[in-house]
Amino acid sequence: MLNNCAFIGRLAKDIEKKTTQSGVSVTSFDLAVDRDFKDKQGNKETDWIPCVAWRHDADYLAQYAHKGDLVNVIGRLTPRKWQDKNGQNRVSYEIQVNNVYLLGSGKPKEAKAPVAQEPEYTPIEDDGSLPF
Repeated sequence: MLNNCAFIGRLAKDIEKKTTQSGVSVTSFDLAVDRDFKDKQGNKETDWIPCVAWRHDADYLAQYAHKGDLVNVIGRLTPRKWQDKNGQNRVSYEIQVNNVYLLGSGKPKEAKAPVAQEPEYTPIEDDGSLPF
């Protein structure tokens, strides 16, 4: 038996990391995955895949991932059972992330590159004392 799936898509929004009471990092996010075909109007349909990442993967996404980034998610399909407000039993599915890879730049969110300043140049006058 094998429960393994892989998706490549774009993050629907910026990652919001949470921490459980026991200190474990977790994040839930949707991955926008375009289908390979177009409808009669020529538009591609998009599937919104709910994903959950834990520990290192949650920390990694929170630090480096941005809304719209192209991401490769590998994981397993997991059912989540719940009751709606009318007491009806419901099931929804999500991907429990085992590995995640950013397919873009992967620059840290906090790191904003400072504007490089040209060093001030002061010419040296050669009075004949320089060794070259």
